[in-house]
Formats: sequence, C-alpha cells, structure tokens
Amino acid sequence: MKSFYRISFLAAGCLIAIGLIFGLVGTAFGGNRQLRDMARDGELSYSIDGWNFADHFINNNILWQFDDEYEERTEHMTETTYPADGVKKLSLKIGAAEVKVMPYSKSGEFMISTNYLDRFEYGISDSDTFFIHSKGDIRNRNWNPKIELYVPENMKFEDVVVDIGAGVADMYALNCKNMDIQVGAGECIGDRIIVGDLNCDIGVGTVTLSDVKIGKSDFEIGMGSADILGKISGDTDIRCNMGSVNMELEGNMEDYNYEVSCAAGNVTIGDEMISVASGSREIDNQSDVTFDVECSMGNINIEF
Repeated sequence: MKSFYRISFLAAGCLIAIGLIFGLVGTAFGGNRQLRDMARDGELSYSIDGWNFADHFINNNILWQFDDEYEERTEHMTETTYPADGVKKLSLKIGAAEVKVMPYSKSGEFMISTNYLDRFEYGISDSDTFFIHSKGDIRNRNWNPKIELYVPENMKFEDVVVDIGAGVADMYALNCKNMDIQVGAGECIGDRIIVGDLNCDIGVGTVTLSDVKIGKSDFEIGMGSADILGKISGDTDIRCNMGSVNMELEGNMEDYNYEVSCAAGNVTIGDEMISVASGSREIDNQSDVTFDVECSMGNINIEF
C-alpha cells in the first residue's frame, strides 16, 4: 500500500511538472508576461527530488522577450582570431544560438566566426579563459545566431563550461580535465570528447556524447535525456527524475559495481532489469569503479 501511495504522489508530481513546463514554454514564446514575472520573483516554483523546474528555466535563459528590432542574418560571417598562449579554460554561455567547436590547424590561435557580431561577447578574460557569452534577450522569433569556435589541435583545457539555454552546442575533438555541461531546453552534442571529470545537468534538453572517453562523471536529468556512447573509467553518479539515460559503454557489465535505487521508473543494466518491484539493489563485482544509480520516474539503460 505504501508503494501505491508513493507511486501515486510521484505520478501527480509528474503531471503538475508537465503543466508547469507548458506554462513556462508558453511564456517563452509570447505567453503571459505575468507568469514569467512570477517565476523570476520566486512566486512560481515546483521541485521534485530537489530539482527545481523554475530555476532551470529562468536561470538558463529560456524565457525571452520578442520584438521585431533585429532581422535574421544567415549569410555574412565575421572572422576574428585570438592568441592561444596561456589559455587554460573555456567558457561557453549561450542563451539560444547554434555554437560549434572544432579543431583548428593553426596551433597558436583561436578563430571565431559568427553572423551576429553584436550579439555575442567573446575573447580572453583573466588571462587564461577564452569565453563566448551571448548578450541580452532574444528579440525576434526568426533570430538565427550562429557562432563557430576553432580550437588549436591537440590543445587540452583544464576546465570547460558549457551552459546552454535553448540553443545547440556541437563540440568535436575536445580534450579537457574537467567539463561542466548545463542544458536547459537546448541540445549539447559531443563527438570524440576526452574528459577526466564530467558534470552534466539537464533540464528538459538533450545531451548526446559519442566516441567519448570519460573518467569520473555525474549526471542529473530532470525531464530531458542523455545518450552516452564510449568509455567510462571512473565512479559515476546518475540521478534521473522523469527523463531518460541511455549508455552504450566499452567493456563488460562485470567491470563495474552498481548501487541502484528505483522508485517508479525502470533501470536496465546489461541483462539485469530493476523496476519499482525490485526497489533497491547492489551488485558487487569486486571492481574499483562504482555506478551509483537513482531513478525516480524515468528510464535508465546501460548496455555493453
């Protein structure tokens, strides 16, 4: 009976959260200004398992204002170069834009290419951080900002921060010690990424990483999804509220230990399925690496 009540409360919470999401998205695209102001003033809030939906939408620049001040620019791209000497960190904070990060054949410099020069701030700060930050609110529904960053080949960053509101970040062949990915309702795509310690926080957006090599990792998924293809060699924490996590990893199931907690969702690890009927389960394979997995109402699938 307790399990029934627990599932019922979680289901009710899911429906409330979905209603809030539609309200916030409606606000973002020309809906009620009062709803937006309430969220910003802290009068509108909902959380489940400590994950606050209003915080993710407001803090990740998803609520905008629109007018016709700016026209769409798609053809003319402006290029700028910066010296790479001394740069150890990369910071990408984009409300809504298409951002691409690619290797650059010139080892001594970065190159920026964008069609909206006046809507971005970029350059080198604190002598060691290359940054790209979007400026202001989105003003037009047809606004189509694009920015490309070319990074010197074989460069390894100490820290990389990727903060995407409702845009798209597409990264290729990036190498770093620490990476922090924050996605509100946008999309983050990575291919051939090498990272020692990964932190990934997803609201209702998606993160897709292919051919990756990850050391330690921490995934927090609200209503979005994470798809990981590659190798994980360190301890990993996965918290999935109402979203989904799909991993296809190198090696075998026996290469890891597992601590699994499942409320009303489903967790599949190799051939083992753990659902609400199973509750919690520990699998000790005498490994040095442990996956700590918690699923509230979503789905987690780990294959090898």
